[in-house]
Amino acid sequence: MARHLCAVREVEFVSEAVWSALEFDDVLAAGFARLLLWSDPFALPAIDDAAGGWALYMRTWRPGKPHARKWAKNHADAVDDL
Repeated sequence: MARHLCAVREVEFVSEAVWSALEFDDVLAAGFARLLLWSDPFALPAIDDAAGGWALYMRTWRPGKPHARKWAKNHADAVDDL
Protein backbone atom coordinates (compact mmCIF):
# COMPACT_ATOMS: atom_id res chain seq x y z
CA MET A 1 0.00 0.00 0.00
CA ALA A 2 2.85 2.39 0.77
CA ARG A 3 4.42 1.68 -2.60
CA HIS A 4 1.12 2.44 -4.34
CA LEU A 5 0.66 5.64 -2.32
CA CYS A 6 4.11 6.82 -3.35
CA ALA A 7 3.40 6.01 -7.00
CA VAL A 8 0.15 7.99 -6.93
CA ARG A 9 1.91 10.94 -5.26
CA GLU A 10 4.85 10.62 -7.69
CA VAL A 11 7.39 10.01 -4.94
CA GLU A 12 10.17 7.48 -5.40
CA PHE A 13 9.68 4.55 -3.03
CA VAL A 14 12.94 4.96 -1.13
CA SER A 15 13.30 6.22 2.44
CA GLU A 16 15.15 9.42 1.62
CA ALA A 17 12.64 10.49 -1.03
CA VAL A 18 9.65 9.67 1.17
CA TRP A 19 11.04 11.53 4.19
CA SER A 20 11.80 14.58 2.05
CA ALA A 21 8.35 14.55 0.45
CA LEU A 22 6.47 14.14 3.75
CA GLU A 23 7.45 17.66 4.76
CA PHE A 24 5.64 19.21 1.80
CA ASP A 25 2.97 16.70 0.75
CA ASP A 26 0.06 16.65 3.20
CA VAL A 27 -1.74 13.92 1.26
CA LEU A 28 1.31 11.67 1.40
CA ALA A 29 1.71 12.41 5.13
CA ALA A 30 -1.95 11.64 5.83
CA GLY A 31 -1.67 8.43 3.82
CA PHE A 32 1.37 7.26 5.78
CA ALA A 33 -0.35 8.22 9.04
CA ARG A 34 -3.33 6.07 8.04
CA LEU A 35 -1.04 3.17 7.13
CA LEU A 36 0.63 3.53 10.53
CA LEU A 37 -2.75 3.26 12.26
CA TRP A 38 -3.60 0.18 10.18
CA SER A 39 -0.33 -1.43 11.28
CA ASP A 40 -1.44 -1.34 14.93
CA PRO A 41 -3.02 -4.67 15.93
CA PHE A 42 -5.39 -3.05 18.43
CA ALA A 43 -8.75 -1.43 17.71
CA LEU A 44 -8.90 2.35 17.57
CA PRO A 45 -9.94 3.85 20.92
CA ALA A 46 -13.28 5.58 21.31
CA ILE A 47 -13.18 9.28 20.45
CA ASP A 48 -13.59 10.23 24.13
CA ASP A 49 -10.97 7.74 25.40
CA ALA A 50 -8.00 9.99 26.15
CA ALA A 51 -6.02 7.20 27.83
CA GLY A 52 -6.62 4.88 24.88
CA GLY A 53 -5.56 7.65 22.51
CA TRP A 54 -2.36 8.16 24.45
CA ALA A 55 -1.61 4.42 24.37
CA LEU A 56 -2.19 4.37 20.59
CA TYR A 57 0.06 7.41 20.14
CA MET A 58 2.85 5.84 22.17
CA ARG A 59 2.55 2.46 20.39
CA THR A 60 2.42 3.76 16.85
CA TRP A 61 4.18 7.12 16.65
CA ARG A 62 6.76 6.31 19.35
CA PRO A 63 7.58 9.98 19.91
CA GLY A 64 11.04 10.88 21.12
CA LYS A 65 9.87 13.43 23.68
CA PRO A 66 6.23 12.71 24.58
CA HIS A 67 4.34 15.23 26.70
CA ALA A 68 1.98 13.09 28.78
CA ARG A 69 1.05 15.99 31.06
CA LYS A 70 -0.35 17.95 28.09
CA TRP A 71 -2.22 15.06 26.48
CA ALA A 72 -5.49 15.10 28.48
CA LYS A 73 -6.16 18.81 27.90
CA ASN A 74 -5.14 18.73 24.24
CA HIS A 75 -7.30 15.65 23.71
CA ALA A 76 -10.29 17.29 25.41
CA ASP A 77 -9.81 20.45 23.32
CA ALA A 78 -9.68 18.40 20.12
CA VAL A 79 -12.85 16.46 21.03
CA ASP A 80 -14.63 19.73 21.89
CA ASP A 81 -13.77 21.04 18.41
CA LEU A 82 -15.61 18.15 16.71
